[in-house]
Amino acid sequence: MEVMTSNIITLVAHTSVIFCVFWNKDEHVASSVPPDSENEEILQQLDASLTVNLTLSIVLIAIETFFTLRHIPSKVMGTITLVCHALACLFLLKVVVDVHPVSHLWMLTSLSSGVPVTLHLASFALSFNKNRFC
Repeated sequence: MEVMTSNIITLVAHTSVIFCVFWNKDEHVASSVPPDSENEEILQQLDASLTVNLTLSIVLIAIETFFTLRHIPSKVMGTITLVCHALACLFLLKVVVDVHPVSHLWMLTSLSSGVPVTLHLASFALSFNKNRFC
């Protein structure tokens, strides 16, 4: 299987698992709060944090899909993004099953979507012919 095809499949899988986390958002917010505290303000802040995190994940995946379809990434970059999203799917599956706190999702988003988007942006910036603009 080609790296590009595998990359698209893992992007779709990553997006699907993020939508599963959206589905059970209340359970993840409740797992982030200690059992003895039922502060409504903390619950609203955690709910907003989780919503922003998941929305940011979807936006980063959309940006990465755009850059992947705009230019064919190198095999090394394709493999790195493939590994990032495959690991993200596995970790998100554990998050869905075991209901982890919201802070774990922020770390996972930065590693699984932040690294590939940064690589794509760097590749995009380096793809311009500098002699033409300078």
